[in-house]
Amino acid sequence: MDPEDLTAPPAPPEVAKPLGSRHSHTLIFLHGRGDTGVNFSWHFNNALTSSKRSLRQLFPGLKIIYPSAPLRSSSMMGGIPLEQWFDIMSLSEPWRQQEKQIAGLAENVRQINTIIEQEARTVGRDNVVIGGLSQGCATSLVALMSLIQPVGGYIGIAGWLPLVKDVKTAAYQATDGNEQDLTPQLRAAHCIQTALDLPLSPVHGAIGFAGTPCMLGHGTADPKVVVQHGEEARDVLTNLGANVTWKPYADFGHWWKEPDTIDDIAAFFVEWVGMTIDAPDMEAQGGDNGIMFASD
Repeated sequence: MDPEDLTAPPAPPEVAKPLGSRHSHTLIFLHGRGDTGVNFSWHFNNALTSSKRSLRQLFPGLKIIYPSAPLRSSSMMGGIPLEQWFDIMSLSEPWRQQEKQIAGLAENVRQINTIIEQEARTVGRDNVVIGGLSQGCATSLVALMSLIQPVGGYIGIAGWLPLVKDVKTAAYQATDGNEQDLTPQLRAAHCIQTALDLPLSPVHGAIGFAGTPCMLGHGTADPKVVVQHGEEARDVLTNLGANVTWKPYADFGHWWKEPDTIDDIAAFFVEWVGMTIDAPDMEAQGGDNGIMFASD
């Protein structure tokens, strides 16, 4: 790795193929800071619902794509290279020096959009869900806010909304004459799209994030990303007209709560994405192998 550029390109996405014979839905799920798609996939593929089955066993048509973050110089770690979607100065105050976040967000939102388009050609856009954990949640929330067209759903766990102060200002305190006549939804979308140099949503037509059902979950005792950051993301989306299912997990920390969160995701898939539970006996298939790792 070039010492003058403490970054390395990401590994190819890890893909968990459908366990059934027909691919019907795709979940694009991003890991947290300091993790990889391969390692994260082991944890999520093996997370069980209260029925003792994984999401892929409950929904055999589900394909899960786990992108990997590139290796970036970490300001929080004194410049040490770390797998992260974007650089950040503070998890407790994620708005600090947010200009450091723009390049990584722009790069990875484009990557997410590319995967969405690829999967939509196979299963249809309404059957593609995006989301993530922690910084993966934050990155995918920005991707959600920048969507031109809705997708089938969004799932975010233990995260926050980057650029949130800018979004609120743009939505409700617009001073740009070109934006003042637009709806708060459209101004919020344009705020993210402009910051990341992405195509702008048309003035007339559906707003991508507003037409995408969302589930946000957060442990109320999360020591890394406090629950108030998740609540702020919930409130911003809700006030802008998004359909948000909020799931707080009492006295829980920085991860998904098993089986509660996995049950909630399964219920969200059924109620809002239109997926059907089909749980044939797949015990002989066994689990995936991997190493233990907790991401932030």
